[in-house]
Amino acid sequence: MLQRIKIKSYLYIIILFLLYSTLNAQERVLEVNVISIKTGKVIKDAKVTLEGFEIPAITAQYDKKKKIYYFNEVPKGYNAVMAYHNEYNEKGFQCSSILPGKVTLRLHDKGDVQYRFITYKDSLVIDQGKKYITKRESYVEDPYKIAVEPKVAMSYNERRDYINSKIAELNLEIALVNPFYEEHKLQAYGIDPSQHEGYPALPDITKPEKFILPLKSGRSNLFQHKYPHGQEDICFILRKKDGSKFKRFNDPLIKKLKDYFTVNLIVLSKKNSYMLHENRRNDFMIRDKQNELYNKKHQTDSSRIFFYDNQLRNYPKTIERRKNSSYQIYEPSDDDNVPIFLLVENNYYKIPKDYLSEEENEYKKLQDIPVQENSIGLGILDQYEYYYETTKKEDDEN
Repeated sequence: MLQRIKIKSYLYIIILFLLYSTLNAQERVLEVNVISIKTGKVIKDAKVTLEGFEIPAITAQYDKKKKIYYFNEVPKGYNAVMAYHNEYNEKGFQCSSILPGKVTLRLHDKGDVQYRFITYKDSLVIDQGKKYITKRESYVEDPYKIAVEPKVAMSYNERRDYINSKIAELNLEIALVNPFYEEHKLQAYGIDPSQHEGYPALPDITKPEKFILPLKSGRSNLFQHKYPHGQEDICFILRKKDGSKFKRFNDPLIKKLKDYFTVNLIVLSKKNSYMLHENRRNDFMIRDKQNELYNKKHQTDSSRIFFYDNQLRNYPKTIERRKNSSYQIYEPSDDDNVPIFLLVENNYYKIPKDYLSEEENEYKKLQDIPVQENSIGLGILDQYEYYYETTKKEDDEN
């Protein structure tokens, strides 16, 4: 009799456990895979959050057995899922209606970000046994800055005054910053004595060659002599006064600015097609290390300068490869066609055609993505990636 009672008790406990496990599994309305692009393995110690517009983030729980992050509910107003890790570039996905039940976020190293929808146009498929690889450009995202342009055509001085007036009017804690000017101050390079700020008022001239200024082409006006440029080509860049990052999604400052400006995100150029050859990879490891050392030595404010530059910080020096031998590294900056930074317009809700190879451009349906939130930042690149992969998958299945 006592044995039967014990058996029944065990069965009751097992049934309760199974019911609890089932109910617990049913509570998971969103599961998130976080994968390292470099290793292909799950990143176990990431911070995964649900985010919305001006509401506190909710942190995911982690299932050690299934190696997956999960949420038991997605409250109203939460439209984005984000993954953060100190060693990786942050990434996310946003949906203004209902987030899908499963999301996979593939994270790149911070200094080597690639996008599947971007290949350089002369890329070739390389035969490595049975494996075929398409070479892709590498970038470094700059979350500390955005570029703005008034929606109405204006002269340089009018744009400068209009931007500053709107910042003051909206009481925004942001300010204009000229990364080239800031770096020249840091390096004590020769700057015209009359330039006391990043964007000085200019005399009525066609070419503002007297001062160092950033151009929309991604280079400084002092280093782009081969191409004509005037005041209309000058790029106005903004940073937060406290030096913090702009949000990838749901950024209230970006949303306010879009009422008056076209907003562009900034991605730093790392290498061009020539530099992707196997025998040049060590050069980039050296350059990455030099950038790191430079930033530590000068305690650089990442919001003021381009914290990654596609030229060596100690460029006049040579790099020793072996004892009693040294050589000068070729850099993308030696080529006038390679910009230091790229502007990505986040009002544009199609995958940019210029970034696609000619073969992929034939599929027009790959271009369209749903209209995005006005508060979107660098997350527009994540959206391009998501919808590119989704459409490509559907196309392959058909």
